[in-house]
Parts: sequence; structure tokens; C-alpha cells
Amino acid sequence: MTENKTNISARIDSYNPNDPNNPLVVVVVKRWGKGGGSTTISVTFTNTGNTAWKFIAEASVWDSNRNIVDHYEKTLSSPLQPGQQTTVSWEHTVNKEGGYQLQFAIWKDKPKDKPYTPENLLDKQPSPSQKLIVGEVPSKMVTKKIQVAPKISGFENRVLHVIKKSEDTKIRQYRRRGYSRRALRVSGKMGMKEFEIQRVLSSQLLMGREYAGSLFQSLYGKEFLDKSQLDFYSLSPRALEAMALVLRKRGIWGPAVVKILRRELRSRGMIRELRAHQPPRKAKIIPPIIGHF
Repeated sequence: MTENKTNISARIDSYNPNDPNNPLVVVVVKRWGKGGGSTTISVTFTNTGNTAWKFIAEASVWDSNRNIVDHYEKTLSSPLQPGQQTTVSWEHTVNKEGGYQLQFAIWKDKPKDKPYTPENLLDKQPSPSQKLIVGEVPSKMVTKKIQVAPKISGFENRVLHVIKKSEDTKIRQYRRRGYSRRALRVSGKMGMKEFEIQRVLSSQLLMGREYAGSLFQSLYGKEFLDKSQLDFYSLSPRALEAMALVLRKRGIWGPAVVKILRRELRSRGMIRELRAHQPPRKAKIIPPIIGHF
């Protein structure tokens, strides 16, 4: 009677990811300098020997320069019976963009003094290692606020110019007293009272007080006038943009119109609104402008 010789062996059946022609793409997204893109890597193997054994599953990850990035090991908690199959998986984090090579291995044992003895290596796949993971950084999505140019008629443009001229005169008066434009806007004193605007429209455009009042309400309803907490009415950024659009339609060069608009916004203390209108490049020379507001 002959005794059966002990045979300890294992075979890797599959692993994931497994296609070098179509590597797994992991999006690397870091928040506050921490974390990255994560994915699951796994290996499935079978006990091809005749002895139950606690095999050691291993996964190694290298970057494109063959520097070891991560190394995973797991010893089975219970012996794997002959002919039985099992799967071991790990959660892998990709912190940088680029290609990563993987290789899985099954070991019989890994003594501390000689952990990588060739006799203890039962199987490894793929051999040699292959690029199976690619880390990609998403392109920055720049969202632009689409600004719809306000429509304005020629008569409304003329009316806004009249209001602007009177408003500029009042701003200069406050400036002589030492008030800053920003202080005027914050305090709510920027602009004119409703009766002052109606009086200016009536005298300079030769219209009745009732018609001037209805015209004032129309401009306020179209958001061409801003109202402060002290009931002062001033030209809104929307009105200045509409007046600038008229200049563009008249053939004024685009960067010149932007420069005019930025000047008017700054003169009224609208610092926040300046961010929506980037200044023109200094490399270009802006010609003299005729007919600006």
C-alpha cells in the first residue's frame, strides 16, 4: 500500500482588471489635498493540489517608472480545500495620473527570513506585469455665466444718457465734499430721488410730468434703475451694459467698449460687477473713441 504524496499547488484563474489593451480608467479627484480615485482589484484562484491550505494572495502595483506604489497581501482565514476556488480583493487608491502595472501572485508560504523564496511561489499572473490601470485627472470645467444682452430702444438709450449726465453731476458734487464712490453706494445716497429724475426728464426732453412719471416706472420695471434703502434711484449695471451694447452696434471696437463700461462701473463704485467684464489686453492700442457715454 502506497501513501499519497502531499501536493500543495494553486492556479490563478482570473484577475481584475485584466485587459492591457483597454486598461481600467480611474478618475483622480483630490479634495483638500487628500484622497484620490479608488477601484477594486481582485484575483481568483483554485487549489489544484491534494491538500487543504491557507494560501497567501498578493497584488503588486508599479508606476510607469517601475517604482512600487502599493503592495497587498492576504492570508486565507481558513484552509482552501482541494479543487475549491476563491476570490481575494483589495481596495486600491490612485493618487496620481499615469499608467500603473499590476501583477498577482499566490504563495504557499512567506517566511520572515526569506519571504520571496521561488519554491514557495505557486503562480503569478500576468507575467510579466502589464499596464492595467490608468489614472486620469479630469479637465477643469470652466462654467461661464451666459449674459443675455438687455434690449434697449434708441429713445430709452437717450433717456438713460440724460439720467446719467445728471447723476454724474451729483456724484461730482459729493466727491468735492470728500465722499468716495463706494461710500455713496453703501450708504444708499448714490443717484437721485424719483421727483428729481422726473423733473430732469421733463425739462431736458420737453415732456409732461405724467409722461415722465410713466417713463420712469417703465425704466425701473426693466431693471435699468436700482433703488437704494434711502429711495435713491441710480443707473443699474444692466443699464450700463445696454448702453455699451449700443456703442458696439454703432461699430465701436469691442475692447474699447469694455474699457468704457469698466470705467463707468468703477466710477459708480460697482466693484463687484467689474469681475464680469475682463479688461482688454494691454498689448493692443485702443484708438480714440468718439461718441462714448
